[in-house]
This record gives sequence, C-alpha cells and structure tokens, in this order.
Amino acid sequence: MRNATKRLLAFVLAAAMVLSLAPASVRAAEVENLALNRPATCSNVEAGTSFTADKAVDGSTTTRWATDVGVVNPWIEIDLDDGSVLKQFNIMFERADQNQNILDFIIEAEINGAWETIYDYEGGRPAQRLKIVLPEAVTADKMKLTITQYDGGTSNWASVSIWEIEAYSAEFKSLNDVAGELSALAGTVVDGDTLEIPEFAGLTLELNGADFEEIIGKDLTVHKPLTDKTVNVSFLVSDGENSTLTADIPFLVTGLYEQAEGMNPKPQVIPEIQEWYSESTEKLAIADVTKVT
Repeated sequence: MRNATKRLLAFVLAAAMVLSLAPASVRAAEVENLALNRPATCSNVEAGTSFTADKAVDGSTTTRWATDVGVVNPWIEIDLDDGSVLKQFNIMFERADQNQNILDFIIEAEINGAWETIYDYEGGRPAQRLKIVLPEAVTADKMKLTITQYDGGTSNWASVSIWEIEAYSAEFKSLNDVAGELSALAGTVVDGDTLEIPEFAGLTLELNGADFEEIIGKDLTVHKPLTDKTVNVSFLVSDGENSTLTADIPFLVTGLYEQAEGMNPKPQVIPEIQEWYSESTEKLAIADVTKVT
C-alpha cells in the first residue's frame, strides 16, 4: 500500500507557499532625445552671459538659454538628424509656474526644405515643465521654437529663459495609462518560457511581486506547472521621478499535463497542496499515508 502511496503522490509539486519578491528590473525602453547636444542657434543671447542656445539642448537643468530684455519674437533653432520623426516635445522654462512670463509661442519644423508651424500655443501661461504631444508625428530636419508673446512676470523682467528643450519620436504615456494597459493583460495565456511584457517609451517596469514565484520567477522566466495555473503578478512602473503600482494581474500559465476527468482529486491536507495531477483512480486509506513530499 505504501508503494501505491508513493505513486499517487509522485505528482505533488509543493505545499502552499506565497512569497514576496524583491523588485527586479524586467525591461526598460530606450528613449532618444532627438534634440540632445544637437547644433543650436538663436536670435539673441543675454549680453555678457554664457546663456547660449546650446545650453538648452545639453541635457542639463542647471544651464539655460536666455535673451536680453524686450527682444521681439526671440527664437531658438535646433538642427536635428535628417528625417527625424517628431511626436512629443518637453520644454522646461526657467521660471516656476507661479512666476511664468511666457504667454504664447509656436513650434515650427523644417519639412522638405520648408518651415511649417506644427504647434501653436495660446493657452495662457504654461507650466514650467510642459509636455506637448502632436496629433500626428511629422518628419523634419530642423525644429524652431519662437516665443511670440511674453511679459515681465512676477519679477518684472521681460526676457525669455529656457532650461531645456527635448524632442522625441514617440509619446510618453502617463504612469496611470501604462498601469491600465498592463492590467488589461489579465487572463493572458502564457505558453512560453518567458512572460512577455510590452515596452513603454521613457518608462521602466519592475517586477513587484507574484503569488507563485516558483512558476513565474524574478526574471520573468516561466516554469511550467503540472496543470494550468493562474499566477497573479504586479509591476512597479516608474518614469525616474514618480512611480505607481499596478493591481494584481492574473496570467494563466499552461501546464505540462491536462487533467483527465474521473481521476483522483486533490487531497485536502494541511498545508494545502498547490499543484496536483493524477492519472490514477486507485484509492488509498488516509491512515496509510505517512509522508507527503
């Protein structure tokens, strides 16, 4: 009878285990700032300073481009790689939201040798950190930002000053947008040896936890269970400054076997058996069970 016990229980994988995982980086999308360190020119530089056009594309928020007071329609032009695809712009003005002095501006792009206005801002004083997403991407060789209206702001100093201008070929989605898209993966059937997760420009995804790390590991490697198993996984989504956690997302991991009907059901024991597969109908008296492994 003990031999029968061993045969019947040979398919038990593990007792109940719920383990928390240390965050593990799973995939970070590479995002190129198309304006970074590209040649830049401007219509004016504040006299006696080093606030030149190149300072607005050097990747630093401690250097800036600035103009003299009262310059009409000051502009800065950035020479991009030929055929650059433009979808999103990030502009960081020097002045904080409550002190902003910029009122209106336009962004132009040189397309097939001709300048075209691709964005016209007339929405009042913009935020210090401004994100602009075009309805449709454009392909251009150069871009130009022209401030068409500004005042002295709270400091009564009527000049233009910009820390940084960035240009990207794809839109950066918000953290909540990405968390929602990941949650929409609920119920996805996983049949391979790796859990595939989409990439999102400018964001990093880290594995936050899984209720069965013996099936979906820290590096997203999938270890096949005996039979189909639902594994709940959550992710930490970060943009470098802020982050958010997704809800638990259930993935259905296909098993090594398909349980036939009528075979012995999973025994009710403590600790609970997490995985069970049987191809037998033989019966076993519980009094004869001396060990579960």
